[in-house]
Amino acid sequence: MEISRVSGHDLVSILSRVFPEAYNCARFEEHWAWARCVRDGRDYSTCVVNYHDQLTWNWKAFLDCPLVAASRGLVFRVYDDGDVKLLGFPFAKFFNAWQGPFPPCSYAEHVVAEKLDGTMISCWRDPDSGAVRCNTRGLLDNMVDVEGRVVVGENPLVARFYQAVRELGLWRELERLVDEYGTVVFELVGDVPASMCATGSSSRSVEMCYRNARPYLLAARRGKGPVVPSALIETSFPRPRTFVVDDFARFEREVEKWRESEGVVVYYPGRTYMEGIEWWDYALKMKSRTYITVTRLQLLKQGVETMKPRTLLLYVLRTGLSDAVDDLATIVPELPRALELVMELARLEGRDVVDVAQRAIPRKLQTWQEMIRHLEDVVERRRMRKTGRGGL
Repeated sequence: MEISRVSGHDLVSILSRVFPEAYNCARFEEHWAWARCVRDGRDYSTCVVNYHDQLTWNWKAFLDCPLVAASRGLVFRVYDDGDVKLLGFPFAKFFNAWQGPFPPCSYAEHVVAEKLDGTMISCWRDPDSGAVRCNTRGLLDNMVDVEGRVVVGENPLVARFYQAVRELGLWRELERLVDEYGTVVFELVGDVPASMCATGSSSRSVEMCYRNARPYLLAARRGKGPVVPSALIETSFPRPRTFVVDDFARFEREVEKWRESEGVVVYYPGRTYMEGIEWWDYALKMKSRTYITVTRLQLLKQGVETMKPRTLLLYVLRTGLSDAVDDLATIVPELPRALELVMELARLEGRDVVDVAQRAIPRKLQTWQEMIRHLEDVVERRRMRKTGRGGL
């Protein structure tokens, strides 16, 4: 099997055949999203689409081009005759409560679910082989990312999910849900919270962090219809703690019980982020202050001062702990400058910020001063190449 990559306007051209209602992108940057495709059939390739991590802080990009919002573990198949078929469509991008120009809503009669700290697994039935297949946000079941490189092989996170489902005796239930809805979305939760185990998709890291993993049903979707939260689905699978809010006072009381959780997700059935796009369901994430504090304490416990600069920088980027940078800067004053340089390099190269950091920072660098000098040199050379002022 060979792997290819599709990005930029080629990707927009393909996705617009599946999502014609979202084709009118006010703007689309080459580096906003990409698809990894594997040639896994005689006359077709299967692709998984994901947006770049640096867009997490750029909510306007999603409004400028809703196709990017859909690019969150979306799976499609491209046939040699030019036909494109949507296979799996998990959640479109939804935002933190403090992001975006989105007006506040009443919490009454909305579904609130505990936000679990694991890995999203999206399942669907392959129309050509007939098998139930699953993927993570950026990798198919037969595609593995190892240290920034893409190789063909078994995705260990999906393999662990399959094993956990079989251990629970729920494989037939998984097939039933896939056949009833089309796309079924789970969170694979392990012994270690995913945000504390940002070590990639290698078999070793999965074994370490997901040894006793459990699959929690999050939601399902029929075609490009609205998301159906797990609270509204009949199933034997474990589910996050969920309730339907009937008043704000109850919302406060219930959430107060979940102090140790990552937070909550509030679903607003029937409401969308953009008129005419029913698949872009309105939902908001709210991180628990207790959870953020605990995460910071765990970082401190690991010994931020003794962690190698490259290790800590990648950890902060992978876990999205941008709001902890000010606190961490009191211990490692160089961290904000290093993050600024990596983000600038990702912008210049039009690539994922974690991927850029992995490739640009040599493991041999032992001090923050060495790493910052190295990144400053790399950024300057990249600027010169971009402006045509020389440099190799």
